[in-house]
Amino acid sequence: MNGLSEFLVESIMGESQENVAINALFGGGFKPPTKGHLEVVLQGIEQNPDIDKIYIAVGAKTRDGVTQDESIKVWEKYQKLIPIESEIIAVSSPFEFYKEYLKSFPNDKTYVFMGARDGNEGDDIDVAQRSDFIKRYSNNVIPVKISTPGGVSGTLSRKYLNTDPDRFLTTLPDQLSIDDKKEVYNTLISEEIQNKILYAFDLDDTLITSKSDVIVTNPEQGTFRLTPAEYALYEPGPDDELDFSEFAMLKNPKIIKDNFELFSKILEKSSQLSGAKTIILTARQPLVSKDLEAFLEKKNLPQVTLHAVGSSDPNDKLKVIQDYISKGFNKIRFYDDAKPNVELVKTLNSPEVDVISRLVTHGPLKEFIMKEGKKDPFGLIQFINEIVEEEEFDYTPYIESLNDHMLKIGMNISPLPEVTFVDDDADNAADILGTTAFYDPNQREVVLYTMGRHPKDVLRSYAHEMIHHIQNLENRLGEITTTDTREDDHLTELEREAYTDGNLTFRKWTETLNEGQIKELSLSNPQQVKFWALFAHIFDILKKEPSKFKELKDTLKGESLEALYYFWDLLERGELNEDINPIKNLKVYHSTDSKFEDFSLDYAWDGFWFTDDLDSLKNKTAGASGGEYILTRYITLKNPASWDEYDKYSIGELINMGYDGAFLPDEGRADYLVFDPKSISKDGVKFWTG
Repeated sequence: MNGLSEFLVESIMGESQENVAINALFGGGFKPPTKGHLEVVLQGIEQNPDIDKIYIAVGAKTRDGVTQDESIKVWEKYQKLIPIESEIIAVSSPFEFYKEYLKSFPNDKTYVFMGARDGNEGDDIDVAQRSDFIKRYSNNVIPVKISTPGGVSGTLSRKYLNTDPDRFLTTLPDQLSIDDKKEVYNTLISEEIQNKILYAFDLDDTLITSKSDVIVTNPEQGTFRLTPAEYALYEPGPDDELDFSEFAMLKNPKIIKDNFELFSKILEKSSQLSGAKTIILTARQPLVSKDLEAFLEKKNLPQVTLHAVGSSDPNDKLKVIQDYISKGFNKIRFYDDAKPNVELVKTLNSPEVDVISRLVTHGPLKEFIMKEGKKDPFGLIQFINEIVEEEEFDYTPYIESLNDHMLKIGMNISPLPEVTFVDDDADNAADILGTTAFYDPNQREVVLYTMGRHPKDVLRSYAHEMIHHIQNLENRLGEITTTDTREDDHLTELEREAYTDGNLTFRKWTETLNEGQIKELSLSNPQQVKFWALFAHIFDILKKEPSKFKELKDTLKGESLEALYYFWDLLERGELNEDINPIKNLKVYHSTDSKFEDFSLDYAWDGFWFTDDLDSLKNKTAGASGGEYILTRYITLKNPASWDEYDKYSIGELINMGYDGAFLPDEGRADYLVFDPKSISKDGVKFWTG
């Protein structure tokens, strides 16, 4: 018995069953609960005064940092405003809770409250879909639509929560006191606001370039000029005289596009948060502040605090950061193009202060690689423009979700490996053939390199390394003494398996997620398509000239080599341009009370039922049975849902998640639900009398 069933049996069935209970259910994500949610409860109770008790089911999914536990705490604050007995329940899925409850108490009179914002067509459609869902499980269930004026979406409420506290308070029930509202706010505010975070950006060759130079004079070389970038790599001698006078002004400043856009984004965000601050920390003279303020004003940016230390000594910048730490800032994000500055700030990291100090490289990657004498095989580097630092991304919930998916489909991944993220290896990120991830079988550890990579690419690497973890648990790694697949055929096969199985596992996992949870690649952003541009290029090369396989194989390594093997397998099987559909032109049968030829959503808005077993329709044992006539058709489903998804979500939710139907096997046959009439052929029109 699962936890939900146990709850229902112990806490509800323990109540007297002699009299029919009259209860109400109200489920949702509630991230967070707003005044609109409470209004649904209050209106529903007012409209149906016979209700004895209401169960409020809070879903498990975390949204933008708002957790299930936090939402329950808020509902507990609202309970004093609910005029009847109420109970707040933590559930994995509100729909699963509805189903279990209605199955357990089919004879009870049960109201199910569903809110809809006035004039919101999407909410109206969702209410209709949910009503259809619950009616399947009890004849005594009463769906109740509650229209709420001026309701605010959870997304907008969460936005106000993190950007505009005063406006967020207006989304809470008017019946709450201001103190209670502030308590709700304090329950929900994100860690970024609870903790004070400092973003510190260097100026020259981090955000901008200019004509300002450092003038150096020494007895041996005389006087010469260094650009800020050159000076960042210069080690002054004991006899050097340094002239920073030009650093008191901005001479022909030009932004470093990607870096400046990141700075602007962070500045805009931090200016709206009480616990965040963004500064410019430069070695320039303090007199530069006037020119800099005028420059930023032209860029329509909020006012920014400038610290111009007038010195190239890394300790002077360090002192500024230390001063902010003394004022309570316990999260430091430092960006600078000078390695000594970056390394010194890193030393401030401690259990009490979270410091991330990163080296910023703004020059073209191609030029960097060429200076290092590295090759550009097949012009692959043409796809990459610049290395730009990305904002931090929390991989934890996605790693956990991917692990859950692997366990669910029966993959042997227990015990789970340790996961280590390497997010500050700038040299590796600048190397087009650098390391993306690896698995240490001795430590059972997956190491992921994240700098300069799209989160989706990192997670795909994790799926790949988890196949190696499985291989290790199954004692199939053996004695591997090389990382070069050219030297070990066994290693080649292991890598081939890891790429193929890891890629397919990752894809199937993403198909189970709500659209938009992990953003698709943006081809306009070279930073995001770093490795996928490489893969696309490999793909194109193989299609045009298969003989290049050997040359590429000897040139590439790591994830690039894995991609090569994957595409080569597809090429050999003739599947490079072929869509592989789970269900293609399958002969199925549909039961109906009237003869017709064309399927239309006008008559079945939630889809059309079929079965692959004709006899089950004739003897009326199939889920799609019941009509006098039986119609033959052929269906194609590219992305059908399984029983798990069908039981968990409404039809509307499945459609929104990208499913085009459902594949529901049952005791030697299978039933099929098709959402789109276009997936149903017009061939095979036949009728039999029942």
